[in-house]
Amino acid sequence: MKFKKTAGAVLLAGALALTGCAGGGDGGDSAASNEGCEQVITVGFSHPSGDDAYVVALKGAVERYAAQEECVELLLDNTQLNNLEDQRATIENWVTQKVDAIVMTPVDAAALEDLREAAQAQGTKWISYAEQLDGTDGSAGFDSDSSGRDAGAYAVEWLERNELKPGEVTVGLTTSPLDAFDGRNIFAKEVLEEAGYEVVSYQECNNTECGLQIAQDALRENPDLRVFIGVSDDAGVGAIRAFEESNVDIEEVLIMGHNGSLEALEAIKSGGPFRATLALPLDELAESILVSAVNSVKGEGETHLATPAEVVSQDDQTEVDRLIAMFG
Repeated sequence: MKFKKTAGAVLLAGALALTGCAGGGDGGDSAASNEGCEQVITVGFSHPSGDDAYVVALKGAVERYAAQEECVELLLDNTQLNNLEDQRATIENWVTQKVDAIVMTPVDAAALEDLREAAQAQGTKWISYAEQLDGTDGSAGFDSDSSGRDAGAYAVEWLERNELKPGEVTVGLTTSPLDAFDGRNIFAKEVLEEAGYEVVSYQECNNTECGLQIAQDALRENPDLRVFIGVSDDAGVGAIRAFEESNVDIEEVLIMGHNGSLEALEAIKSGGPFRATLALPLDELAESILVSAVNSVKGEGETHLATPAEVVSQDDQTEVDRLIAMFG
């Protein structure tokens, strides 16, 4: 099973052509706006890291796309801090409601297996987000393994360009509590170590608070720390203050993250030590979530879609501005 990479927008309107509706619904009066629909498709989207800045923005983008289509109703969960009980309760409710499709990143796939079986037995499509899982009807998201390799390669190139050699500087990475994102840190670490750079800090963190604390601790123990790569942008943004308050020459510091959050993009634009992110174009990713769900329900079209992440750095100010505009 392979993701199909999207190239630009994936044309949600085309995916919905057979529902008998044109776009324009605002989601405010579903009974009125759905009157002309041959089929109203109800989609639930669950992400367990609802406290992550990028996830908040992503949910908003998915809402905007769903609101453009009179024949789609969107449900969002409120799970935060990767709380399995909260996520399970939400998805269990959606299964009871017999929604048409559920798109989710599971906190623990095995712990939700009974819900997947119950959902699919009644005809609800089960779509994985951020990773491809066995037994699903579709998938949306991205390739974390490729993102990890690209992050590692960019860091090595930056270090070599700035003549910061192995043995002279060290690296810190953060990891995710969710299996779906493991490739971001595993493969970045592999690429850096193959180039001879030592990873001295490798701890779980995907928010600004722990990013600050981990970077502070790592700098105390390793004054030669010069690279910090967050498994999410939030962890990297948190590390900015730790380096700025240290005695380290900021010109020798590379902070990176993953996702392309608004705060990270603004940090890149400002020209500080946060220099790059593996950005996921918000609009394309949001659209692919709905397209995979709708196509799975209709039984036609691509159901496994991936939005490629791209390295966006201080050298790409035009692209930084384009991605920032998506948050508007």
